[in-house]
Amino acid sequence: HGRDDILKMLIEQGADVCASAQSGMTPLLASLNGMHHSTTKIFLDQESIKRCINYTDREGTNVLSLANDIHADQEIIEKLIELGAEPK
Repeated sequence: HGRDDILKMLIEQGADVCASAQSGMTPLLASLNGMHHSTTKIFLDQESIKRCINYTDREGTNVLSLANDIHADQEIIEKLIELGAEPK
């Protein structure tokens, strides 16, 4: 499971919430994919997440399409849309 306390500390210390792996996977995509709802909500509460809300991985998956595919909580889907997430 996600370690929310460590994540919050890293963000407070300036960790880039939009950093991505070579695969294009971002921390937000990874938390959604792992179904770590509390971790996902921490990312969504960061103002800087808007910069990368529509990033896609190499397969073209973005956070809104993944959230729909995994049947994420409606609250998460609504927050993604509010932040500007668009369907792929």
